[in-house]
Amino acid sequence: MDASIVKKADWPEKLKWLIGKRRRFKVNGNSMSPVLEEGETVYAKNVKRLSVGDIVIAHHPFKKSILLVKQIKWIEGQRVMLQGVNPHQSTDGRQLGLIRITDIVGQVTAKEGRPAYRGM
Repeated sequence: MDASIVKKADWPEKLKWLIGKRRRFKVNGNSMSPVLEEGETVYAKNVKRLSVGDIVIAHHPFKKSILLVKQIKWIEGQRVMLQGVNPHQSTDGRQLGLIRITDIVGQVTAKEGRPAYRGM
């Protein structure tokens, strides 16, 4: 999968976050590598319309306090199948089943690389 599917956060994207039109989330794990890498920050907007291929943030279906970042593989009525782009590192719809659309909290719009280490 092409890592450029999610654009790099530019100043308009960051401004939208500052004024409350975007939310930020930290990527944890390698299920979306190489599109999203562990430690990167993603920006997400409220969901208006979903399409196959969108990358979204969703509540885990059994542990609502956990958020997942996955790609929509297919949509069936009011449910979606979510899957990581790195299937060997992903817990997703293949194990969790379909996710309700109401459990999706945002659609990823941009990413920001993890901060560089500034050691001594």
